[in-house]
Amino acid sequence: MHLTPSTLRGEAVVLQPLSEDQLPEIKRAALSAPDVWRFIPYSMRDAADVEKVIRLALAMQSRGEAISFGTRLASTGELVGGTSIRRVDAALPSVEVGGTWIVPAWQRTRVNTEAKLLQLTHGFEQLGCQRIELKTDVRNLRSQAAIQRIGGTREGGLRSHMRRADGSLRDSVLFSILASEWAAVKERLLARLASAEGATLAVRVAG
Repeated sequence: MHLTPSTLRGEAVVLQPLSEDQLPEIKRAALSAPDVWRFIPYSMRDAADVEKVIRLALAMQSRGEAISFGTRLASTGELVGGTSIRRVDAALPSVEVGGTWIVPAWQRTRVNTEAKLLQLTHGFEQLGCQRIELKTDVRNLRSQAAIQRIGGTREGGLRSHMRRADGSLRDSVLFSILASEWAAVKERLLARLASAEGATLAVRVAG
């Protein structure tokens, strides 16, 4: 399975595949809110860190291993975060949705819910995935709750799964959604977006 960048459009957000010319915008947004990187397992302290991460993402994208997106408001085009789809198993096939960050002003809105709906729809309905994974730091309780709200099933923990930016070992919590569950998950997400509650969801799902 080769992941080909494509723009995913919703009513509130547009997920635009990463490109070199977005670097200045991403740097400004990413460095404007240091706290969103609290649980991300790599350093995002300065412009050099951001550029390094973005260039790695662009390299993976060029090889068809991932699609990294800038999350933009559909109404204004403002960049308010980012997220990605990464290949896990080309034969199954399965992908991981992760690396999600949203600037504070747009947390607890419908931005992340719709972004996840767009990514999951792309994974199951365009890519033909049988399984989509989501992971987060065991300490990130807000992220775990948010993943469960969008329909992820908690499978368990991955011990000493990766090293955090500070050098400590991170345990990760693994969630998944299966193709057989997708219709019900999609219906629930659409209902949440249509309701008043959909505008006030806790949305930070930083992996």
